Amino acid sequence: MARGGEAVRPAGRSWGRGYATEIASALREQAFGPLGLHRLIALIHPENLASEKVARRLGMRLEREVTRIGGPRRLYALEAPAPRE
Repeated sequence: MARGGEAVRPAGRSWGRGYATEIASALREQAFGPLGLHRLIALIHPENLASEKVARRLGMRLEREVTRIGGPRRLYALEAPAPRE
């Protein structure tokens, strides 16, 4: 199991320009490539619609809601693609 960063928060004029999706996509490629991880998850606060959009753009699917310290979170997950033969 590997644990990544807690948040990506563009500031000011950077907001809404796709930087979070670009960063998350690069992290996904590293996780499934060189790091050899088999699964990624994102725990997202239910009111954080922008983060949910980023997760869906990456191909993540909502699995369930969980309770964490600080309140409920939505657990999004993505499995690594099957290896090519």
